[in-house]
Formats: sequence, structure tokens, C-alpha cells
Amino acid sequence: MTDPPATPEPQEIIEIRFTVEPAYRGWRLDHYLQIRLGRLSRTRIADIIRRILTLNGNAVRKPGVRVKPGDQILIRRPAPVERDVPRNFEELARGPGYLAVYKPAGLPVHPSAHYWHNTLTALVRERYGEDSGLNMAHRLDRETSGIVLFGTDPASTRQLKMAFRDGLVKKRYLALVHGDLAQSCEVDAPIGPASDSVIRLRMGVRSDGQPSHTELIPRERFGDHTLVEAHPHTGRQHQIRVHLEHLGHPVVGDKLYGHPDRFFLTIVAHGGMPPELKSTLMLERHALHAAHIRFPVPDGSGAEAQVHAPLPPDMESLITRLRR
Repeated sequence: MTDPPATPEPQEIIEIRFTVEPAYRGWRLDHYLQIRLGRLSRTRIADIIRRILTLNGNAVRKPGVRVKPGDQILIRRPAPVERDVPRNFEELARGPGYLAVYKPAGLPVHPSAHYWHNTLTALVRERYGEDSGLNMAHRLDRETSGIVLFGTDPASTRQLKMAFRDGLVKKRYLALVHGDLAQSCEVDAPIGPASDSVIRLRMGVRSDGQPSHTELIPRERFGDHTLVEAHPHTGRQHQIRVHLEHLGHPVVGDKLYGHPDRFFLTIVAHGGMPPELKSTLMLERHALHAAHIRFPVPDGSGAEAQVHAPLPPDMESLITRLRR
């Protein structure tokens, strides 16, 4: 007698809910979702609306439908099969209206097609509770380590985001780069989608891009490598990495910049890092760290706060080897 076939476990379904705020009265649904869901393409947003979204319990299908305050948006999709990531983060500082945490390299900050539970936003909810009021005020790339700021309530989050937008937040990064960067410099080079790449994520310097300004200061030189302090005065996607590649000093461990497209595509095709590429990269993630931030305290007092995050062990270990 043969055993009956095993009943497959039901797949976990993720539900994402939004209640449209008064400030978005009359907005197109797709424009509202681009604000709330982050950096998704218009094509991806339209696909979500057609297939897995309801508005006030009804399918809508049309991206251009107008929303009004109180509208209930529900997105239901299967949970992704997630890769393991570091799930630890450290609280660095807390003050009026803000929380600063240390994000480890490898931990995504926001949910995406590939991550849901293994994100900084999910871990913050787990630690502080769903009703904590904490909301992220800016982003770091998944492989970048360092400081991330949260507002502790909607008004504080809004003030922090406005401070970033208006250039009132001063950030200092540390990057380990290839080559000998001999002296300090400032890079004023506009950034936009890379015109010479088939990789949609890749950005590049181009004359019709958005104005982008980075100050770079060499802090320690190791012959063929340099530890660089980077001060981004604008906030473009991948700005520091793009500007360093533009100078001929790409970040150590960077899979996207400093190599031909085929390098990144090989990693994607293998679903991870092939052994033969590890020695080329020197580090399994790009060596970029958000080390220091100075920002207006979001309480209307006019005071400023500063937060520092020390270099993580992987960068410290590599720098120690280079010093020998």
C-alpha cells in the first residue's frame, strides 16, 4: 500500500495595506504607490495594480484611477523565498523625534520582490512593535553598512525627510577603493542611468543627468588602495560609487561598478558569487560604510544631533591586511 501524496503546505501570503492620507487627495493611484512602495518602475507598479491590488475591496486594473482620503488599498502577493541575511542591528542613539541604528552590510532596508521578513523595517517592527511609530527617513543600499535614521512619529519622519531633501543633513562615508587617490578632490558630475550598460540598476556620469556633487578626502594610503572619506552634497542613487568609478578608483568589492557588465551578470546567473571571482573582489560586499551623520533634531528646537558608527569588522580586517 503506497502512502498518499503529501499535501503541500499552503504558501504564505503577504498583505500590504495603505489608507490614503489627505495630502494625496486626487492623486493617480500609480503615483501614490510609487511614493509608498519606493523605487519600483512604472511598469512594475502597473502590473501590481492589474494583478494583485484592490481599492476599497474592488479590483481597479487602471493605473490612472484617482484616490481620495480614506481609500483602502490592499496588495496581496505570495511571500518570496528569502536568502539568509544578517538579522542583527544595533541602536546607536535616540533623541527627540529620532532613532539612529547601525545596519549591517547585507541587510536590505525595505521590502522588495526578494525580501520581506529579512529587512531592517521588518526587524524594527519586531523589536519595537507595530505601533512604535518608527519610520525610516532615508535609505542605504543593501551592501552598505552604517547609520540609518528613523523618525519616531509621522511629523518627525516628515521633518527628517525634508532635512535630507533640503541638504541640511551632513553625511560622511568611508570607502576602501582601488588605486592611490593622492589628494582631496571634489567631483561635480551629473548622474543618470548608464547609457552604455544593459543592467537597469547601473547608474553613470552623463551630461543630461541630475546634478551630483561629492567631496573626497584620502585618509590612508596602502599603495594600490586608499581609504577615502566621502561627503555627498547631493543624494543621487549610488552617487559615491559612481563618482569613484568615474575617477578611476572604484570601491573594493563593488560588483556593479568598476567591472564590465558580464561580471555582474555572471554573479546573477550563478545565484551568488562564483569562487573564481572572490579573489578579484577582495570583499564579498562593497567596502562602503555610512560612518557619521549630523542632522537637525526634528523637534523644532533648532538643535543638531550627531551620530557615529565605527567601521565594521570585515572592513577593519581587510585594512589591517593591507597595512602589512
